[in-house]
Amino acid sequence: MATKSERDYTFEALNAAREKALHFADYQLESDRYIIFSDVHKGDRETGSDDFQRNEMIYCYALQYYLDRDYRLILNGDIEEGWEADYPAIIEAYESSAFRMEREFAKQGESHYIRIYGNHDLDWADPQKVKEHLVPVLGPIQVYPAAFLGDRIFIAHGHQGDPHSDQGARWSRLA
Repeated sequence: MATKSERDYTFEALNAAREKALHFADYQLESDRYIIFSDVHKGDRETGSDDFQRNEMIYCYALQYYLDRDYRLILNGDIEEGWEADYPAIIEAYESSAFRMEREFAKQGESHYIRIYGNHDLDWADPQKVKEHLVPVLGPIQVYPAAFLGDRIFIAHGHQGDPHSDQGARWSRLA
């Protein structure tokens, strides 16, 4: 029996993400405005586990800027650094800053707050973990493997099929 090639695995993983993606069929290219952030890597403010800390202020200012101008926010994976820090510690570290700003978008509903999981926050693929950790700080949200704007714009984190980030995520996380 032949094993799957990395290419085949990647296409299967992306197709699975596509099938479970959040769809915005009524997306209007001419009028809808989106800001997409990816690989923020919020940690717990500890040295070595928090690539976000030095960017916290600019991130919050940017979110306020886009919120004031009625943009929709897409958080495209690796928003939290789940490989190097525990989620409760991350939330505690940024609840009054970054999470507070993200919550302002989330209050407007799924049309203004779209969250996609990545390999470093892959735990958000589990709705129970989202309910346990994110819902208390952000309100009623869901996290998706991908999103479609209309029928032509596909947004995914991009870890799907990667040998270290997807196929071997459990072992990469330990390393």
